[in-house]
Amino acid sequence: MLSIIRKLTKQLLPKGRAFWQPEGGVLDRLNKALSLSEERALKGALSTFDSAFPDNANFTTEDADMWEKRLGMINGAGVALVNRMAAIRLKYNYPVTDAPRQYYKSLEQQLRAVGFNVRVYPNKFDVPVVTSIEFSFNDDMELVITGDEEEMAFYEFSMDGGDIVVKYLPGAKLKFVIENGSVFAYSLGTKTPNEWLAPINTTMHSPTTRHSNVLQHSTFQYLGAYHSLTLRHRPLLRHGARFNNYVANHIERSRDGDLAINGDMWKSTFYIAGDHMPEFAIIPQQREAEFRQMILRLKPVNTIGILFVNYQ
Repeated sequence: MLSIIRKLTKQLLPKGRAFWQPEGGVLDRLNKALSLSEERALKGALSTFDSAFPDNANFTTEDADMWEKRLGMINGAGVALVNRMAAIRLKYNYPVTDAPRQYYKSLEQQLRAVGFNVRVYPNKFDVPVVTSIEFSFNDDMELVITGDEEEMAFYEFSMDGGDIVVKYLPGAKLKFVIENGSVFAYSLGTKTPNEWLAPINTTMHSPTTRHSNVLQHSTFQYLGAYHSLTLRHRPLLRHGARFNNYVANHIERSRDGDLAINGDMWKSTFYIAGDHMPEFAIIPQQREAEFRQMILRLKPVNTIGILFVNYQ
């Protein structure tokens, strides 16, 4: 860099004999001294840029500490620098919460952008319902549909070969699915953590319960506070909880743990989990506060996150 500065300075001088710079001459020594000063100024400026923008190899953990403090972020000591840089860049780009970013896919994208391998699911799932519409076949194997006329008015049923074809008309609220030769009706509704986990033979314990190295749990295939009876854990393994791991108003998990959700409140909830419901996602223990803070800043204020998450 020093030689480049010296060459650039020489190019700016007039070409007359008075400005020749023989090696070791007075003007040559002056140019070298000025170049050293200019080099220090340039390196200082570049260092300032490197510290200000988390997009280069010269951005250090000390720079990350300072920017997390300035931006009001959770200190990421112990977290990989690349993830801390991604979180700071995200904070740069989105200093406040805007309505267009409150869509659940936007929340998921931003969580994943900083290294949280999670998926976000709005609490809208197919819920089995009882319907008066019945399906049968006559002696000629023709489809026969019976039921309440007002309910049937939103659907048109027909046969296409061996398949039942359903045409949904405006106002339709049910979805019909053929499973094992039978027709089932579903509506779009909410599910509680209990409903997700009730079919599984499991036991529940608190998110901070510590296990001995001989304690055995359930055949449950998903990671979490519910375990199958054959799953063995290493000593002091800590698990997330399913019924009290909410994020509503506080960074501290315990302060949202006793939250009572009932009735229409479930319509304002969403799940954060693994790649498929109800799989548990894995979050590093040291990033729990950062994870919860980020959710609180991005989610709509009136919503509640249900975390199917293990902190390890």
